[in-house]
Amino acid sequence: MGQAEIEAFLSYLATQRKVSVSTHRQALSALLFLYLKVLGIEVPWMDDWRDRYPKTAYLWF
Repeated sequence: MGQAEIEAFLSYLATQRKVSVSTHRQALSALLFLYLKVLGIEVPWMDDWRDRYPKTAYLWF
């Protein structure tokens, strides 16, 4: 998935599925973990998303 697909997925969760903030953060955290730790892929545009939340939300960094 690229930037457009991930942003669309996160927007879908928030707008159409109306998930809670904690569920939205969990989905974002899982995607960040997948890309950074499992796949070892740096995705600089995801830093913008990560920086929107406090660092304590991502204890695995």
